[in-house]
Amino acid sequence: MKKIICFILVIILALSFAVIGCGNKNGDDSESESVFIDKDVGLDFVVKRITIYEGDNFQTELEGLDEDETVTYSTYDDEIVKIADNGLIHALSVGFAVVKATSSKGRTALMQVTVNEASMKILPIIDISKSDLNLVVGDSVEVSAQLVYDGKTVSSEMGAFSQNEDVAVYEFAFDDKGKPTGGGVVTAVGEGSTVISFTAIYEGQEISGYLNVTVSEEGLIIYPGYAGAGIYAGESIELGVAVMVDGEQIEVEDVSYFVSDTEMATLSGSTLTAKNIGGDLTVTAKFNYDGKSYTVESSVHIYGKFKVEIYSRGELNTTLLDKSFGEKIFLELENPVEGREVKAWYVEDERLDGDSFIMEDNDVIVTAVYANDTEDDFSSRFTQSHLFNQSNQATARFVEQITPDGKGNMSSLKGAVMINTANQSSVLYSFDSGVKVTDTAYIKLRAYIPLEATVIYLGISDGDGKNTWLYSDNADIDQENLPAHLVKFVPLEWTEIIIPMSYLTKVGNIIAGFSISVSNGSYCLIDSIELYY
Repeated sequence: MKKIICFILVIILALSFAVIGCGNKNGDDSESESVFIDKDVGLDFVVKRITIYEGDNFQTELEGLDEDETVTYSTYDDEIVKIADNGLIHALSVGFAVVKATSSKGRTALMQVTVNEASMKILPIIDISKSDLNLVVGDSVEVSAQLVYDGKTVSSEMGAFSQNEDVAVYEFAFDDKGKPTGGGVVTAVGEGSTVISFTAIYEGQEISGYLNVTVSEEGLIIYPGYAGAGIYAGESIELGVAVMVDGEQIEVEDVSYFVSDTEMATLSGSTLTAKNIGGDLTVTAKFNYDGKSYTVESSVHIYGKFKVEIYSRGELNTTLLDKSFGEKIFLELENPVEGREVKAWYVEDERLDGDSFIMEDNDVIVTAVYANDTEDDFSSRFTQSHLFNQSNQATARFVEQITPDGKGNMSSLKGAVMINTANQSSVLYSFDSGVKVTDTAYIKLRAYIPLEATVIYLGISDGDGKNTWLYSDNADIDQENLPAHLVKFVPLEWTEIIIPMSYLTKVGNIIAGFSISVSNGSYCLIDSIELYY
């Protein structure tokens, strides 16, 4: 028996030596490109190496998978990327990672993922076959547009519209089978200027491109050189107008310019200077040529200075001024709560992945949410509680409706969490992390309570018997004999209720949540829970 074991051991050692001994066939120490050797030739990723950017997603695809075979995914570095059960990769931070697919039959496949900084990302553009058009009423010109990414054409459904169809319109062209050809025709309708906007969707992001079109009466084509221009606050551009006569472009002298809003820009001769107010500005040029008077209007976009207002707990905390479109805004609070971390930032109700965003072309409202404070639908933070007992008839669910009260107040979310606790059951609300109870620590919640819910119970099972009862005027309770602290609420109104944590347990204890129960098998609505400590 010992001889057999020794023989097997010798074979294993020999194989190990053979594996370790593999190297550069040239016998030197030069570096060679790393490769994956997959013993399971039949299973592999369709794309084996990718380069993506922070925040990007990539849907993986496997080949060679049997119909009765399932797959689980994993990554060797979950700080760089994470991968969902369906094989969708999400890039978290800069670095290199390996993603592994393991089948239910024990087969594996590997994939290399390189994540670069988001600022390095190449954005797609819409390539338009014409840059500017100067037409006479009745003219038609073929114009094509296609989505281009990193120098390559990308298949995408294209949309287009004219911002002023009284001047020019755009119509897509179709082949004999009714499929779009990727091209179209611009037709001049009336005198003036307009912009043809082209749009396409790339990985969920809308990409836009623009074509400036100027239409003149028969015999004279006018070129306002500023049509469709965009300038930032404080910048200046020189205005100019040219006409086309017998195929020759001639600059027009003695042009008078006017702006639609002097709060947005100033004029000094032919120099237009943008102020801080952003938006679309109409610039009108009037001039005489060959004994006739002409007026042409064109749009200039002002990228103004805007502000960012950062709110925390319903109050304005920080204001950032003079921010420009496209600027990267890093978020922090001027007056943070000591000892509290911001767990989430919301820009116009959209949750950010980090603590920065790219400034939009308008004022922006940001909301900071602290750890242990609720966000939108927080019903998942409620679970069954056994503080009272019994019947498992307690539920907490998000109700997607706005609930006004008699004074016109409404829930602060797009709905609220409805708590039902029949037969003296209760639900447990869990904090993000445990909180130390002090003399000044308290819980603030906003609730809407119907008439029939005369008593609401909040408490924890710490053995002290310290509990809090929220009660209304019509509650039939013996207040003197209750081992509880009492807080009054107003039924049928959204009521802000403040409960000191010391009502629930001793000062110095750590609590991680509390139970809620509603009397008479009724319900209550809660749209926010905040902890102050």
